[in-house]
Amino acid sequence: MRGTRMGLLVGSALSFLLGVLSLVWVAVDSTMALAGGIVGGSFLLTGIVLVFAARYVGSLDTSGLLRDGIPGTATVLSTQDTGVTINDLNLVVQLRLRVTVPGRAPYEVTIRHVLSGRSAWGSIQPGMVLPVRVDPTNPNRVAVDSNAGGPVMSSPVMPVMASPAVAGGPETPPSMMINESVDVVRVTGADIVAAGVQTTGQVVSVQPLGVTAGQLTAGLPADQADDPVVHVVFTFVGPGGAQRRKEALIRVPDGKQDVLAPGRPVAVSYLEETPDTATIDWSRA
Repeated sequence: MRGTRMGLLVGSALSFLLGVLSLVWVAVDSTMALAGGIVGGSFLLTGIVLVFAARYVGSLDTSGLLRDGIPGTATVLSTQDTGVTINDLNLVVQLRLRVTVPGRAPYEVTIRHVLSGRSAWGSIQPGMVLPVRVDPTNPNRVAVDSNAGGPVMSSPVMPVMASPAVAGGPETPPSMMINESVDVVRVTGADIVAAGVQTTGQVVSVQPLGVTAGQLTAGLPADQADDPVVHVVFTFVGPGGAQRRKEALIRVPDGKQDVLAPGRPVAVSYLEETPDTATIDWSRA
């Protein structure tokens, strides 16, 4: 993170320097006023953009907070894809958390969190309880402590990556494994489709992970193991007609790749008692 920020700052400094030199060139040689002005202005504008980008990346650096912050826990209330990736690898997500730290009543806060590596995309889901660090002088500054060993616990029902159309879908992938001491009911996509409420939705974004289902989950049948896994964000009509948003890792069966296109309608099933437990229903796709 610091290396990325430093690279952006160096790039902005160079852009400002080239912009100033271009404007000086214009002052010396008036015959090149138009071309020099355009070039100089472009470099200066690029420098400004890079400064703001560096500030944004800097705001995501939680190393100091993780070092000096007060340890606590936070329940994930919602997750949302910000649409930002760093180095085309690390996804920035927005998390709504209910934070609990010693000496304070539980409170809610919204933060940005960087998921390290594509294998971590979709690994944080609503209902999880995560270890966090809180700024002792500003309780709204909260950082997920990814080095503390993963989720403390999970929700009673945890959606997993699966192909809903196929019975006996895969178990929870390694990136979503939880503390083994916690008794959790794991639900496959097939379970959601079999017991869930049928509805309609729309694909928001699709990001290939460059891995197959077999690489994430051992023991799959051969016809499932070679299926690609993608990170999908989709909306759907939930209870009472309310619009809900979901992001998940999805195994795409053969011949279904064209279904997942941004803006395209998609069949969805969700569990009535826990509407956030939803998946794409390939049997109706």
